[in-house]
Amino acid sequence: MAAQAAAEDDGWWQLSREEKRRRTQDAWAASVVEDLDLRGDKDDDAVASYGVPASGKAILELHAPAWGEASEEDRRRGCVVCLEGLEVGQNLRMMPCGHTFHELCIFKWLVVHHLCPICQFAMPSEEEQRLLDGMEEEARQPVRKKKKRMQ
Repeated sequence: MAAQAAAEDDGWWQLSREEKRRRTQDAWAASVVEDLDLRGDKDDDAVASYGVPASGKAILELHAPAWGEASEEDRRRGCVVCLEGLEVGQNLRMMPCGHTFHELCIFKWLVVHHLCPICQFAMPSEEEQRLLDGMEEEARQPVRKKKKRMQ
């Protein structure tokens, strides 16, 4: 009963079917990325053997393309992580470089390696993401605050 009241307060029931589906998939994706973080120990040997993972934020912000957005080459090649074909109706994610993979496959890959498995495009690591977020925050601050800091 409390869950239903919370859902009503959140406006869940007023959302379109597609928006409910999108929000559910986003929540699932976030939990998968968290569950897949195999490197919680931050051991130097693990870094050497696994590589540098992409930031969780960068992984979750990957574009979820419609079938027609995947390139003809990607559809023909399939997912290079699992080596199976891409099919209509599957959950896909597209890297910023434009390569498309099964959603779960690329999430698993990026939790271990921050590079695209096809072209080696580098996704930001957690440290790089913190720096990028800090730069974005600084750019949003009013000019007066920046001048005061410089004095």
